[in-house]
Amino acid sequence: KGICLSINQSGLGMIGLERKDVIGRSFVDLWGAESRARVRQALQRVLGGDRQVFDANIFHISGGHPVDVSVTLVPILGAGKQTAYFVCHARDISQEKRSREHLVQSSKMATVGSLATGVAHEFNNVLEIILAHAEMAQAGQDPEAMRRALRAIIDSSRRGAWIAKTMLDFSGKSLTQRERVDVAEVIRQDLVLLGKSLEAVGVTVETFFQDVPKVYGNPGQLSQVFTNIMVNARDTMRGLPERRLVIRLEADISQARVNVIFEDTGAGISPEIKDKLFGPFVTTKGLVGGGFDQQPGVGLGLFISYGMIKQHGGDITIDPRDGGGTVVRVILPIFSGHDQGKV
Repeated sequence: KGICLSINQSGLGMIGLERKDVIGRSFVDLWGAESRARVRQALQRVLGGDRQVFDANIFHISGGHPVDVSVTLVPILGAGKQTAYFVCHARDISQEKRSREHLVQSSKMATVGSLATGVAHEFNNVLEIILAHAEMAQAGQDPEAMRRALRAIIDSSRRGAWIAKTMLDFSGKSLTQRERVDVAEVIRQDLVLLGKSLEAVGVTVETFFQDVPKVYGNPGQLSQVFTNIMVNARDTMRGLPERRLVIRLEADISQARVNVIFEDTGAGISPEIKDKLFGPFVTTKGLVGGGFDQQPGVGLGLFISYGMIKQHGGDITIDPRDGGGTVVRVILPIFSGHDQGKV
């Protein structure tokens, strides 16, 4: 029935209650309002005999603040192999979560910094077009030529506004809010920001986008993941004779997922490091990674990206490309109406 029969001292300290206030109380009622639906679902499954592991928050009564915890529910089987009881182990991860969020934000700001030169160059191009056509309109006498110049000014101004909005979305969007996301549009916006930095090292980009369903996720996080993958591809192709990045967007309806595939013609990944790529502080860049290039690398980009995609219920795989280079595949679940209830 999900009624609390026992609790240790650590658990009492976590929620700020006396033992008498917990024993006999509904297990679900002890949790924060945001987590109760998830806890209720986990309770049903553990009573059915399935071990449950998830993150949630529990409300500290006397302190008046939520506590983030990692929860494990383990069934205890009785007669007839039916679940008679279950044990809940909750570990306070509040500090760990704050540290992770700080790490993610730091990584995002580092990426913004690496894009700054390209964005500034793009803005300069927009301003030069506006200035040139404004001078033409001022000096001209032909009404049709003036209209064409004004049209070019309006188009360039709109492009400048779009670049600014894209940069603001990337750097400032909430990392927790989720919505229906058009993956192709996210990649197109990222390519606007990365365009000049890719062009500067001679990388050509080819896109092949199928008409795929939307996914349920955080556009800021997905943008950060895609940008990190493209920056890595750019850096691994520096100085090579062929520098080509192919981005494919495909739907796998039978598996209810969208595949975002990045193929580069870079130096590839050595077998020794392939199994470590998603760990922290693993890099192939600069002196730290033993590379010949002078680009700094601290090895947090893929580590953070992998965690973000896992939070979306997806996966990332990295494999060698036939003929040299690397294939990075980001797998995301297709949006369904039930997704909006997920925690």
